[in-house]
Amino acid sequence: MKKIHQFMKTNFSLLLIVFLYLQPFLDVITAIFLEVFHIHFTIGMIFRFLFLLFVLYSVVFIFQKKRCLVYYVLVLLYSICYMVMLYSTGGDSFLFSELQMLLKFFYFPLLLTSFYFIKDSIVISEKIIIRLFCIYLLFLFIPTLTHTGFQSYDVTKGGSIGWFYSANEISAIMAILFPIFISGFSNFKYKFYKILFLIIYLVVMLTIGTKVPLLAFFLTLFFIFMYMLICWIREKRYQWIMALMAGIVVIITSAILIIPKTTFYKNIQVHLDFLGVNHITDVFSSTHLIDHFIFSERVTFLEGKSISYDNAPLIKKVLGLGIHDEDDLSKMIEMDYYDVFYSTGLVGCLLFFIPYLYILYQIYKSLKTKKFNFIRYMNVVSLILILLLSLFSGHVITSPSVSIYCIIILFFNLSNKIVCT
Repeated sequence: MKKIHQFMKTNFSLLLIVFLYLQPFLDVITAIFLEVFHIHFTIGMIFRFLFLLFVLYSVVFIFQKKRCLVYYVLVLLYSICYMVMLYSTGGDSFLFSELQMLLKFFYFPLLLTSFYFIKDSIVISEKIIIRLFCIYLLFLFIPTLTHTGFQSYDVTKGGSIGWFYSANEISAIMAILFPIFISGFSNFKYKFYKILFLIIYLVVMLTIGTKVPLLAFFLTLFFIFMYMLICWIREKRYQWIMALMAGIVVIITSAILIIPKTTFYKNIQVHLDFLGVNHITDVFSSTHLIDHFIFSERVTFLEGKSISYDNAPLIKKVLGLGIHDEDDLSKMIEMDYYDVFYSTGLVGCLLFFIPYLYILYQIYKSLKTKKFNFIRYMNVVSLILILLLSLFSGHVITSPSVSIYCIIILFFNLSNKIVCT
């Protein structure tokens, strides 16, 4: 047993890397089970849960980080209290789906806390994340070319999500990993392949049909523009600044010409027709239209959840409302911070966010003491996208398939051992 423990301790980073490389393949297998065979067997969730158990075991018994047990026990006690509360208040018919919700929600803070305690034993190169990003791109691009992919939406709107199942989750993955991919351009090795995959990304971004990848793309471009502008002003490279401005004009002009021919734009037209709006500027004439068009009624769902929480008994305010509403329908707000608060209550919310906020604070202190370069800057941009998308589009820190990458990006910004090379 000691030899096994020693092997696992020595090769923990390698095992983590293998697990990361399996992620896109697990998602593809899950999608095939659901879409082709109509079998609701989420092999991805099962495998990720087993990996979580492996990490918890490793932290406590292999790395001997006993202090982690306090957090693990608190989460376990909360989960037991939550399930007992749910059963006693008549929600026993949804125990399994509510348990799934707890596993999905607490996957992020449990794994994040565990990795933090053993961060000095983890070494992951940025190249691995870039390769993973390229694998996701291929699993989106090839099905689009061969017309073998699945549709982003069930009705009305169009778009292809390749061989994946969830448009929201794959969009979030593509969005938060894009700045890491761009940081690879600071190294001019394999320049042809990087440009090729950048073109593939642009195609995928415009054919997937969702807003998130396009929003992340333009936000990333904005941050790159600001970085270059500041650097070149300091270095007094005014000709380069003029070239940068010209490049921005070309990008904007190209976007104006290309976007109207894409699936993304067609979906906008479908949405406007559904709302009975003639022009996109008319959307901003009322808060209802803004909510429906931009936030996909998330604000409306938030208001409904807030009313349910206000009217709920004290025990549910403390332990959570769960994911089922008064009509026993499972519906999330799809704004991660609010979903965590209303679904898991005050206690669950504290257990979720305390380790997250602590590590964000450690990152803040770390960034003040480290020399900034383009790679580190892009890691920060990825972190900013995580924080923004968690609020506005969801399916980021509450989805295990996405949150594993959020954790890696957090540690890219925190640890010197998780290197960016």
